[in-house]
Amino acid sequence: MLKELHTVEKPKESKVEDIAIIGLACKFAEAQDKDQFWQVLREGKDCIRKLPKSRKENVDEYLKFSGLTLDDVIIREGGYLEEIDKFDYAFFKISPK
Repeated sequence: MLKELHTVEKPKESKVEDIAIIGLACKFAEAQDKDQFWQVLREGKDCIRKLPKSRKENVDEYLKFSGLTLDDVIIREGGYLEEIDKFDYAFFKISPK
């Protein structure tokens, strides 16, 4: 039996037992989870800072690989994440570079 193209099937009814689980995970400069983030907001803390020592090691390695030194670059203060290697660049649709 042929089905007409303009026929629309009735959507399935949802059951009362259907649930949604919603969560939140985040990391910001100076805040490793949502509780620390809200604390930073409550305190009005400025999270702009110099490059953390943990990140400076990565910069030093990169500069050495590139044939540059700290005299060749300017490292500005910013809202630096501690573990940049765990940043989900694909989620934000940006280049991993």
